Amino acid sequence: ISAYADSTKAAGDTTSVSVYFRDMNSGKWIGIDQDAIYDPSSMLKVAVMMGYLNDADRDPTVLLKKLPYTASQNIGQYYKPANPLKTGTYTVWDLIQAMIIDSDNNALNALYDNNRQSFIDVLKELQIPAPASTSTTDFMSPKTYSTIFRTLYSATYLSPAISERTLQLLTYTDFKKGLVAGLPADTVVAHKFGEHTITTEDGNTVISRQLHDCGIVYYPAHPYFLCVMTRGKDFPKLESVISHISDITYQKIKSGVQ
Repeated sequence: ISAYADSTKAAGDTTSVSVYFRDMNSGKWIGIDQDAIYDPSSMLKVAVMMGYLNDADRDPTVLLKKLPYTASQNIGQYYKPANPLKTGTYTVWDLIQAMIIDSDNNALNALYDNNRQSFIDVLKELQIPAPASTSTTDFMSPKTYSTIFRTLYSATYLSPAISERTLQLLTYTDFKKGLVAGLPADTVVAHKFGEHTITTEDGNTVISRQLHDCGIVYYPAHPYFLCVMTRGKDFPKLESVISHISDITYQKIKSGVQ
């Protein structure tokens, strides 16, 4: 994988590639520039969900509360929701599903505006650093982000039942152009992607793009966590890099297990 990552940089397809792999059974891990920091962007929606579900563990009615949702063009999203909600009122659970499955930023805004503290509490409890300021973009590494999925898998923050429910929802994530694209069609993956674009002030020229996809691949009897974070200028090229690394990893696991 290291040689492949270097080749993508040499070809100009990426400017940086970071990978973190962890065997979910043994805890053994390996990484490539795994401590480099990026903008996690939509991947932090998982922590927002965890905050709400932690509250719901004590009071299930939390998920039934209705919140206002304002539809917009999801400005800033290259990968727009396939099934955007219409302006109206939705339950917290409906909004969580839209936020995770379709990565709907408007659903995120409704949930975050209603309860920011639970999200902040999740980061503190898991000892995940928050951005230093509102202008900070790059602050999360693949290795650090793995804490979220490791906590869900081991059910050490949420209850076992709620952790399982959370991971199950993450298997419905609509994004299929990263990790999933490098795996056999029947492979179950609980994952979340994130994207970030920096443009010139007029918005007409792309300076840099980031695309990440991280999650648990449920290889039979040998589940593993894989997080690939990339930086470049072209999303389709970054998609290809992530899916290729996913394929390389899967084939290595397959040959090792057999």
